[in-house]
This record gives sequence, C-alpha cells and structure tokens, in this order.
Amino acid sequence: MPKKIIGYWIISFLILTVMFLYIEKLGSFSFLFVLTLMLYGRYLIRSERNKVGAISYKYLMECDPYECIESFKKYYKKVFQSKRQKNYVKMVYAIILIDAGQIDNSIDILCSLDVDVNQMSDIERFWYLRAWAQIYYEKNQPEHMKKMLDEITLLIDRADQRIVNTLKENYNLLLAKYYILTEVYLDNSLDILEKCFRENHTAINRIKSIFYIGLINLKKNNYEKAKQCFTDVVKTKRTKLKVYNDSEKIISKLFTDKSLTNC
Repeated sequence: MPKKIIGYWIISFLILTVMFLYIEKLGSFSFLFVLTLMLYGRYLIRSERNKVGAISYKYLMECDPYECIESFKKYYKKVFQSKRQKNYVKMVYAIILIDAGQIDNSIDILCSLDVDVNQMSDIERFWYLRAWAQIYYEKNQPEHMKKMLDEITLLIDRADQRIVNTLKENYNLLLAKYYILTEVYLDNSLDILEKCFRENHTAINRIKSIFYIGLINLKKNNYEKAKQCFTDVVKTKRTKLKVYNDSEKIISKLFTDKSLTNC
C-alpha cells in the first residue's frame, strides 16, 4: 500500500480518536467529517490504482520497456509491499524485459524470486509459467516450452471462471508461438495471431502479432508477405522492442538471401 495512504489513515484514526472524546459537542458535524474522511480515503486508493494503470497503459501503447520499468520502480519506492507483492512485481519486470530482448536478465529475476511456486495464486503462477514459456521460445527450447504450456493448461482447468477467458487468450498466443517454433499447425497459429491483431487495440500486441505473422509467412516461403510484415513493424519505430530489432535484421538478410526459411 502506498505510504501516503497509510499515513492518511493513521492521521485519520488519531483525529477520530480525539473526536470520539467530544462527540456530544460536535453533534452531526462528527458524522459528516467521518464520511468525508472515508470518501477521501477511497479517492486516494483509486488514484493510486490509476497511477499503476497509467504506467501499464503507456507501455502497451508506447512500447518502451526500460521507461516502463523505471516508472514502476519510482512508484513502488513509495509503496509498502508484502513479500508476495514484491515477487509479483518482479515477475512483471521479467516479462517486460523479455519484450526488450533482455532474456538473461529476465531469467536472473525469475530465479531470484523468494517464493515457493506451489504457494502462488493461480494468476501469479500463470504469469510465472508464461514468462518461462516465452524464455524457452527465445532460447529455442520447444521441449521445455511444451512443459510450461502443459502446466498452464492444468492451471486453466482449475482456475476461477472470472479469469479463465483472460488466461486462455494469453495461452493461445503462447501456443501460436510454440507452433512457429516447432513449425507445425502454422495455419492455426496464423488464425490466432490474426485474431489478436484484429481484436487487440494495444500497440505492443498488434506489433508483436504482425512480427509473428511475418515469421509464419517466412516459414511458408511467402517472402513478399513476410517482408511486408517486418517492414510494417519497423515503420512503427518502437526501437526498444526485440521484435523491432529482429525485423530489421530479417529484412536486411532477406534483401541478400531469399532462401531464408528458418528464424
């Protein structure tokens, strides 16, 4: 919880304690004052939540992993966190660093978590498994990635119905990447990614969808379509993303080697 909110409630408690001693003299004013304190307290909590949401939304639209992490670090310096909350924030950092191509740094963060994986909540465990699945994709380790996907499937089967749809959407995107990695069911992968591109309006997910659609076309020897996808990624100028840098490299190689089929 943010330190200023804790401070607010401590001060409010002290004020209310003093007011209680003079409640008969204060009369109806005491009720209005208590109500004001409660409403303002709720406003502060909502305001702090909005700050986190604003940082996240800015990242989803502007796609600067490093700025996002720095913004979160500045915010959380002002917040008292439980061990569980600290671990969850670290997982968020790990996932963001994967987008930046900082795979080894992401691994270091995940390995440093001070938590028993079996004690995680379903949503925490999902993000943990998702991060490792993405790492195994980047490391070209389909066997390990498949193990993560199998664990996620079991998790989704027992998860709270209120979060199942969100988990399934994210799982499907991981599955599409697994198909690309193993070069199977590429048409199914293409359907998943095209649906994400159509229905997801955040810049980062659309850019990543275009990139992976480009990879699929590359593997199917549709070089012009692939090159157009990678060109579209580069045009976004989201230079801090790994998919941007990978797109530049692939375009450069395609100009000189039309036989590129394995990325």
